Parts: sequence; structure tokens; C-alpha cells
Amino acid sequence: MDTELRMNELFLEVAESINELKDTSTESKFLSVEQASNHLNVSTSLIRKWILQNQIATYRFGKCVRLSIEDLGAIIRTSKTSLAK
Repeated sequence: MDTELRMNELFLEVAESINELKDTSTESKFLSVEQASNHLNVSTSLIRKWILQNQIATYRFGKCVRLSIEDLGAIIRTSKTSLAK
């Protein structure tokens, strides 16, 4: 299978996952690092790398680090744009 085609398919799967989170998560708009990595199907170390590189904002509630679902959607859209180049 063509790499670009597979990347587009993965992008669509992740985008659908993000949309499902938005639809079902009226109470919580934030995810833990582990939850975000599960929904994006990436490692927690990649999420932490994005945090350290300031590619995604974090929200701290005491000792808890949380990521906004909307910010995760933005990083996906950014990734899609760079793939299309």
C-alpha cells in the first residue's frame, strides 16, 4: 500500500477518534498523557516529546498534567498539512 495513502487513512482514523471524544465528552474536555496517546495511537513518550518541544499546550491541575482535546485536534490538522506538501 502506498505510504501516503496509508498516512491519509491513519489521519482519518485519528480525526474520527478526536471527533468521538468531542461528542461524548461533555463533562471533560481534557485528557491525561496516557489517554491522549491511546486515542492518537502513539506512545506516551511522543506525547511528552511534543509537550517538551512546546508543540502542544498542557494544563496543570495540581500535579496532574492534562491536554485539551481541541489542542490534540489542532496538532492532527497540522500534521495533515505537512503530509500534503
